[in-house]
Amino acid sequence: MEHQLHMAPPPRVLLSFVLILGLLVIVRCGEQATVKGLVLKTGKRPGAKALDRFTAAFMLVICWVVATLNPSILSMIESFGGPVIAAILFLMPMYAIRRVPAMR
Repeated sequence: MEHQLHMAPPPRVLLSFVLILGLLVIVRCGEQATVKGLVLKTGKRPGAKALDRFTAAFMLVICWVVATLNPSILSMIESFGGPVIAAILFLMPMYAIRRVPAMR
């Protein structure tokens, strides 16, 4: 298959490797920024090196726990989603009664 530049496409294995590596880098940067933000929000000001080590250790422990427990994402969504939807369905009429003048 040739595309508009009349070049052969790159090997799929190489392309997949580059894309997965890029996604891992993006996720790593995002998680590091999130953990740093949470630590700094507590008011503590640790050194940059200590904070980097903490985030790396924290993510290693979290990944280890997830790999060990192997939780089912569908059951997690089910167990958290049900109560959240129930709370929303219960609170919406109460909110409407308090805020909408016609319902008072």
